[in-house]
Amino acid sequence: MLHLLQPAKSCSRNSVACVPARRRRAAHHEFERSSRDVSIMRRTLAALLVPSAVGLVAPLWATHTAIGFTAGASGAAAVYPVDFVKTQRQTAEGKEAFAGLSLPATLVHYIQRDGPLSVFRGLGVQVAGVAPEKAIKLTVNDAARSALRASFGSLSFAGELAAGVCAGACQVIVTNPLECVKVRLQTTNAGNCFEVVRSLGLEGLSTGALACALRDASFSAILFPTYAHAKVFLPELLHLQGAPSLFVAGLLSAAPAAFLTCLLYT
Repeated sequence: MLHLLQPAKSCSRNSVACVPARRRRAAHHEFERSSRDVSIMRRTLAALLVPSAVGLVAPLWATHTAIGFTAGASGAAAVYPVDFVKTQRQTAEGKEAFAGLSLPATLVHYIQRDGPLSVFRGLGVQVAGVAPEKAIKLTVNDAARSALRASFGSLSFAGELAAGVCAGACQVIVTNPLECVKVRLQTTNAGNCFEVVRSLGLEGLSTGALACALRDASFSAILFPTYAHAKVFLPELLHLQGAPSLFVAGLLSAAPAAFLTCLLYT
């Protein structure tokens, strides 16, 4: 009888035990419905954003142009004084004037005589031509490699050479006029590139196109296959990773390519 005399326990408003079962089931269903709505919203948002993200991806030629311009312009500016001196020593006057001087001595001679900026004469033309030149080279090489791989199922070393030849031969559209204008600016007192282009004309800009095509085709045929294989085995051989490995791979591929094709530069 004592339990009848005890006061009843009061139910607090927030007590789960006091909530009727029907209300608890309703709340559970409401939570599940909200979760489904959130999931549907996420899928819808993803479906809307994915095409937009894909549309923002730059086309291949634009990517190659940006990469080629950044790398090529930096490299051209860094080694341009050496290229300037090389061109001077290859002319008839330069062979006589600098017969007993080394390349560093020739560079110092020009800097002391004409100032440090003199060895950068014509750099603007070189930098301006780097972007289309590298874009053509990289795009054609990738396209040729993909086409050969699709046709034969795999890419042999001969296929890599053929792709490099195609890339180098196509870039002559840019490199030959560029070389003509650059050499004229380096070896004469021409005012600017526009005056040089106007004075040379179409015939003058195409002078030496065959030798330029042979040089670029040979260079790319050596460069691209060597670089593709070097960046694969160098990390294991020299225990290098990332940028240092790629730098060494580029050095080992570009140096022999330049050395073996140097006769076509003269």
